[in-house]
Amino acid sequence: MKKSLTILFLIAGLMSKAQTWAPIGATWYYDYGFPTGSFGTPGTSYSVFEVVDDTLINGITCSKIQKSKSYSISGRPMQEYTYYLNDSVFFYNAHFSEFQLLYDFDAVAGEFWYYRFYGDASLVDIDSIKTVVDSTDFITINSIPLKRLYVHYEPVGFEYGWMYDDDPMTGQSEIIEYVGDIKNLISTFVLDGILLDYHQPYGLRCYDDSNIGHYETGIVDSCNYVNLLGETELETEHVSLYPNPANNKIFLNIETEFYQIYSSDGRLIQAGEAGTDYSIDVSNLQNGIYLLTLDKGLQPLCFVKE
Repeated sequence: MKKSLTILFLIAGLMSKAQTWAPIGATWYYDYGFPTGSFGTPGTSYSVFEVVDDTLINGITCSKIQKSKSYSISGRPMQEYTYYLNDSVFFYNAHFSEFQLLYDFDAVAGEFWYYRFYGDASLVDIDSIKTVVDSTDFITINSIPLKRLYVHYEPVGFEYGWMYDDDPMTGQSEIIEYVGDIKNLISTFVLDGILLDYHQPYGLRCYDDSNIGHYETGIVDSCNYVNLLGETELETEHVSLYPNPANNKIFLNIETEFYQIYSSDGRLIQAGEAGTDYSIDVSNLQNGIYLLTLDKGLQPLCFVKE
């Protein structure tokens, strides 16, 4: 009888330590910055993704992941919603009001899956990302063997099919079971064109949860490393604009001399000097999404004209 109880306790202990996807408190530290592009510089800071709660969407219990920094230029919200079922992870796409397959850990070399999204600001052009598994193996993290998928992403329906070729950070990656993609938790974009080279997660620094423990990829010296030479001005001067969406004018919260406005396909549309009230006239712009770059190396801003 004692032996049976001991076995039961051991089983219960093992079950309590069983891995789960994105338990509350799980955190990802991703590099935050400019991976590529004519406007950008290498990433200098980081963003924290943290599972803060469980919630119910479309009758499905899922994890709510809160981001510490915005990635609006890539079309992803400040919160992500994911769940795990049958060795697969699904994420919520609010545009389609549905969950889509994000990772399939049962996949073998040669298999693939798709997830779709809108490819432009008009919410008309539907594009897809094709995730192709090149090979698989196992990685041991804190004595826990986890399956690893080596994948590459193929754009489907993109006007600018060269986008992934120009950005090896998103073109090829690794997806680790219960951890996720080591380049970008959700490798998807809303806009075609070079504006996608702005702030994105493009390299996992660290992952923590109550089951796996602490894991560092080693791409930087520490989870919260900041390159002060490149980050000081961006961090100390928080730049914002309003209203957004805008009709006739946008207003900045900080003094700037020269600005440039680029369209979603990377064309320079307008340039000049801001008004004495830090305003910029955008009344002549067509409806759509634009990127505003400022002087003094200040952070670029995305805004919508409607």
